[in-house]
Amino acid sequence: NFERASRDKLKGNLTDAILSSTKCLGKKRWQQIPDRTKNAIATILVEEDQEADARRRLTTECKLNGEEAEKALKVHLPEGYLHFSLLAIEKLLPHLEKGLMLMGNDESDSALHAAGYLRPDQREINQQEMLPAPPDLPNPIVRQALHEVRKVVNNVIRKYGKPASIHVELAREAKKSFDERKEIRFENAKRRKEREKAAEQIEARGFVPRRSSINAYLLWEEQQKTCPYCGKKISQSQLFNDGETDVDHILPRWRSLDDSMANKVVCHRACNEKKGDRTPREFLQVSQPEKYEQMLSAMMVLPYNKRKKFLQEETVLKDFIERQLRDTAYISRCVSQYLRCLGVEIVCPRGQMTSELRHRWGLNNILDPLQQGRKNRFDHRHRLFLAVAPWAAPSYRCEAAPRNSSSTSGSG
Repeated sequence: NFERASRDKLKGNLTDAILSSTKCLGKKRWQQIPDRTKNAIATILVEEDQEADARRRLTTECKLNGEEAEKALKVHLPEGYLHFSLLAIEKLLPHLEKGLMLMGNDESDSALHAAGYLRPDQREINQQEMLPAPPDLPNPIVRQALHEVRKVVNNVIRKYGKPASIHVELAREAKKSFDERKEIRFENAKRRKEREKAAEQIEARGFVPRRSSINAYLLWEEQQKTCPYCGKKISQSQLFNDGETDVDHILPRWRSLDDSMANKVVCHRACNEKKGDRTPREFLQVSQPEKYEQMLSAMMVLPYNKRKKFLQEETVLKDFIERQLRDTAYISRCVSQYLRCLGVEIVCPRGQMTSELRHRWGLNNILDPLQQGRKNRFDHRHRLFLAVAPWAAPSYRCEAAPRNSSSTSGSG
């Protein structure tokens, strides 16, 4: 799998690899440390905010000498979380080492069952007659969507009773064809290799490879190390010296709501301050037309979708910006999980199926003022419809989506 994804190496346990490297404790010394002490070292480095307290705990609790503690404090451990807690991993590992599969086809072949756990689909659901208060999620858009779903579904249950099934349209990559998904995997692998290479270059210069510095380095390379607004070169020292360069949004973020890499460049801080909250065209075309043409010629090295942003004067918001699409995908997954507590069938159809049914049943004409069977995106009622079969309880379908900032009406 890793080879097909174009990975050049298997990293394995990243934390273990970093702490056992020659820059830290060394492989021989790391192997001599008991597993529980290794876990304690990693926990201290991740959770202890004060360097003096971390140094003291590494020497007293983990029995590292002063030089070893200093080396450990300088390492940069990877961010993120595992799918299982440390306690669960310790229970699962012995069964996995015996050759059992994590999930398994049946209980005799499942490491989860052997360790005393159940698969997610086997866990008992505390069935509710009405939707309880939704979980307190950190994303405010998703949290608001779950509250809206709760109001709609509970009102439907009060009036018509509990439905036989609820259909939630999922926004997911599975909608794409095999070739499209394959192309996405290759592109993701390519970008991952580029970011890994950039991180190595940054680390070689004595800096910590953080997300922001990796993004700045990739933009710098893409621009051929040139500031787009003044045309002068940006040196390595300027790039990594805080205060000399900025990552600028080509189209102002507050107007375009576009925070993607396709809307960013690295520039001198002085140039960014002069540009302000203007597009490149607003900034240079009238006041310095010759410089504007020079900028366009210099930026021909950029991809087309980024290059054309230097030509834009107005920033028109699209119906669904990239951030909203990501929120929609997250919302749809959370909604499908949240609704399962009702104990009814939750069906997750593809978007194309919904579109085809809406067309064949003539539902588009209801909301299309021209009666041409077109989907009317300006009327949010296209997101909710009721289908009743005479031989079964009603089946309701709702598509969860974040509120569109350009609309005055709420979404279903």
